Amino acid sequence: MEAHAIVSMFQRSEEHNVRYLNYIGDGDSKTYSGVLESKPYGNDFVVNKKECVGHVQKRMGTRLRDLLKKTVVDTVTVTGKKIKRKTLGGKGKLTAKMIDKLTVYYCLAIRRNYDSVKKMKNSIWATYYHYCSTDKKPQHEKCPTGEDSWCEWQKTTATNQIKSFKHTYAALPNDVLEAIKPIYEELSKDALLERCIGGFTQNNNESFNQIIWKITPKILSGTSNIVEIAAHIAVCIFNEGYFALLSILQEMGVSTGSSAHAWASAADELRITRADKKTAESTKEGRIVRRQQQKDALDILGDSASLYGPGIGDTM
Repeated sequence: MEAHAIVSMFQRSEEHNVRYLNYIGDGDSKTYSGVLESKPYGNDFVVNKKECVGHVQKRMGTRLRDLLKKTVVDTVTVTGKKIKRKTLGGKGKLTAKMIDKLTVYYCLAIRRNYDSVKKMKNSIWATYYHYCSTDKKPQHEKCPTGEDSWCEWQKTTATNQIKSFKHTYAALPNDVLEAIKPIYEELSKDALLERCIGGFTQNNNESFNQIIWKITPKILSGTSNIVEIAAHIAVCIFNEGYFALLSILQEMGVSTGSSAHAWASAADELRITRADKKTAESTKEGRIVRRQQQKDALDILGDSASLYGPGIGDTM
């Protein structure tokens, strides 16, 4: 249904003197294939596929977690019970916290360098080699240089104090590095990064959908007419702000006073202020880091829950 709806949007766009140059996808190839096959603008105009960078960044975490889950060996406990042991997990290896870190760094590498495939690729591999580095064999050549660098080695180099430098973290073991390298190779291919040029996201769609479900929450039952009315109102609010609601009331013959106008003005001002704050790059990165910290806390709770259960003593 979603693919059919997207194709219909492309096919009718010229009725409004619009042609969509790009299709911003979320990994669903069927939808884009449907758009191409429909040839909405004829044979001479091909719609480009772009990736939502928000969805691309999630692939790193998904691939790493799948790798951790699937890389196991059969072993026997002291009680004779056969279990599968994850060989890449454990302290100093591919822990949940490390997976989250690598995912965040992959995300920032794309978001900070969305104007260049070369810079994206270099920044992605910088995080990989950053965790290959030891005091005897530092590998920070791809890390950003200068005193403002996030890389402590490069920062120390810029201040001419490199002789006394010591890494504050342990490098990942070779078996982990060898196992995750193919994932980095796959997720840093030019074909993928070229579709990330521009730093496009589906945030507008998600923001619009949020307005719809605020008007008619999913947890409440409603007919298709209710959802359609909510969608129409959401379009008005999304495009014109809350003053659009006053126009709707006027069309219905409902008079509005100064209090209603003051409310609409305050609501629109708050909406703009929040939007400006969220679009600031520093704020975006701050939110990403905070989400990681919250995820770490949830992981700790999840780990503590796993300490209880039948037979758990044989596997810990």
